[in-house]
Amino acid sequence: MSARGRYASRSYRWLPPAGCLWVRNTLDGGLIVIRPGEHTLVVGRTGGGKSILLRQLIRNTIPDIADGCVRAFGVDLKDGVELTRWSPWMRIADDLETTVTVLEQVDRERGERNTLLREQGGDKIEVSRDTPLIALIVDELAELAGGVDRETKGKQEHARTLLDRILRLGRAAGITVVAASQDPRKERLPLRDAFPNRIALALNSREETVMMMGEDAIRDGCAPHAIPSSTPGVGYWHDRARHRAVRFRCPYQPGL
Repeated sequence: MSARGRYASRSYRWLPPAGCLWVRNTLDGGLIVIRPGEHTLVVGRTGGGKSILLRQLIRNTIPDIADGCVRAFGVDLKDGVELTRWSPWMRIADDLETTVTVLEQVDRERGERNTLLREQGGDKIEVSRDTPLIALIVDELAELAGGVDRETKGKQEHARTLLDRILRLGRAAGITVVAASQDPRKERLPLRDAFPNRIALALNSREETVMMMGEDAIRDGCAPHAIPSSTPGVGYWHDRARHRAVRFRCPYQPGL
């Protein structure tokens, strides 16, 4: 545990270092932790609890935002319905035009940070108040594809190009992208393979689980296709390093 770890006196548990995104697993009291630069894709069918998970990730990051160790950006292409409530803590884009503007800003800062690393001979940004983690939350990722008119397609392509560069080159620069979608299919998520870390909430079929998590995850016990609709916020994270499936449930707080 880093020296930056914080002690949670209420739960008598250590919290992750500053710059990590995390959610409490109410099934065992542990944590699901997204470490700096660990780009994460969250997929689950309608009603599966993606909003619950994203809200908890953002809520738990607010102390680090207030402390200056995290700067947060949100892309909410569901007309701002999910993320606008967090606008005091993060810059929100709720249409394609402002999405491009936000992604251009994040990509510009990525370039500046990587230039600094090159000049200083470093290999990654250390999260601090001087160089805070940049957290980019994208909900709904599938809205960056599938436009029907030329103008919309052009904006979507530009946004995907920017996001692709952020995903490929942003890890060392201290950028974490968390994106959510209802549909794991590649035609709906052209950038799916750029997210090495996957979290699956309830899915519609074993085939969708394979698309999202892979056969090795199923062998290790991941079964999001078996999650009933009556349990929103329940999902699986695949710990590839230890070959284990982590089943979790997000805390639910009415009004959050």
